[in-house]
Amino acid sequence: MKNNNKFNKTINPSGAEPPLSWWKFKKNRYITNNHPVITSEEKCAFKVETIFSPQEKQILEGITNTLQTSNRDAVRIAIYELGKDVFKAENFLKYADKETKERGHTSRSVECSYRVIKKEKESVEEVAKTFEISEKEAVRLCIIWLGRKLNEINFKLTKSKRIGQEELAREWSKEYDGSGSKLEKLKEASHAAYEDAAEKAQIEVQQRQEAAEQMKYMAGAGEYQLTGDFESDLNRFILTEDMEEEERMDKDFEQMVIDENIKNERERAIQRILFFYPTFDRGMAEYWVNEDEREKKEKEEREDWLENATDEEMIDNDWWEYFFYRCFYHGLDPIWTESKDWEELQKRKPNETSQEYEARAYPSDYVKDFKDKEKKAKEEREAEWEEEKKQKKLRKKRDLVNDITNNIQWTKKRLEELKTRDTKEFSEGRLESHLDEIRDIEERQMPYLKRMMTDKNYLDLYWDELAQ
Repeated sequence: MKNNNKFNKTINPSGAEPPLSWWKFKKNRYITNNHPVITSEEKCAFKVETIFSPQEKQILEGITNTLQTSNRDAVRIAIYELGKDVFKAENFLKYADKETKERGHTSRSVECSYRVIKKEKESVEEVAKTFEISEKEAVRLCIIWLGRKLNEINFKLTKSKRIGQEELAREWSKEYDGSGSKLEKLKEASHAAYEDAAEKAQIEVQQRQEAAEQMKYMAGAGEYQLTGDFESDLNRFILTEDMEEEERMDKDFEQMVIDENIKNERERAIQRILFFYPTFDRGMAEYWVNEDEREKKEKEEREDWLENATDEEMIDNDWWEYFFYRCFYHGLDPIWTESKDWEELQKRKPNETSQEYEARAYPSDYVKDFKDKEKKAKEEREAEWEEEKKQKKLRKKRDLVNDITNNIQWTKKRLEELKTRDTKEFSEGRLESHLDEIRDIEERQMPYLKRMMTDKNYLDLYWDELAQ
């Protein structure tokens, strides 16, 4: 019997609610502190530009929220990730095209420019060259592609951890004001939708089977290109169909907005939630919109503060942010970190400037010692690598010498056998052949093998022993 409960996120097998069943606002969030874009200390001296439609600007905002970073760094991360393999975005070209007619990607009017490092600028140029598109289209392609990929369960973001829903839920609960009425409604709606959700989950396998059959049929008709990786081909096929279904629903929603003459952006957002989530009532939709607006406002306020705060203000607010965003001491903690008085030492002294604070946290000798250790460690790694390459080369030569030695031994044994063989009853022709083989071994094979034993391979391998 199939276990339908494994598909249910609301009710456990005992009939009771599982832990965190109250958490209905599933989010997608990453920790990007260690992403190469974020840890890079290179100056963003190059500019990239693009033009977004309102919906594409929303895609960028979604990426920014998911990565918990600034718009500029979100764009840089998108460029970096696609730059690793530009052909991954081939199916998204039609959306980035400046002349596209695809819903949500027309009426572009939002002009944006961002500062990036040289390598990221070159990646944009490479994408543009590869697909024969403009650089503005290339930047837009990076954003559209990453916006889609971040929602895929199996997508791996470089050196970035996806935050679990439990952690997000508990973080949200710390700030929740206690007005539980909306959540209660969400919970009720979740229970009411359980049967529908379970049914959908139960037929998921059947749907994939049907999709696989359709894919095979279209591939046979030359309408779909297979790569040989069945799961990858199927996931790509389903994704394409999902995108088409999403576009169809977008069109239906846009038509509804026109028919009902909805002009207010907030009302539009509420109606969109109600349209795509039929089990939600208006109170729940309003709550969702309020949460999005609150998050957006908080993010804008934070970005504005980070942009305009003085160094001293940033230190007083969070010294770690100051060192991370403005000093770039990646991999090196302040000198007081291991001190028992660190709580006092980390505080900025009265009238202490940011330069004085930084000098106290990172004394020149302390930084020099760290850099010296890093340099030494790097040199040791490089030395180990060189030694490894040397030993690998020597192993190849040693194998060659061993092969030659074995060949010499076999040849000597063969020569001895030939010389000790009784040839009294040999015919004249056979005897001549026998003597020819002996002469060949003595005059050609053995001298050749001995030369090989004293060539550079042998001398390189045993030079120290020979010198002694």
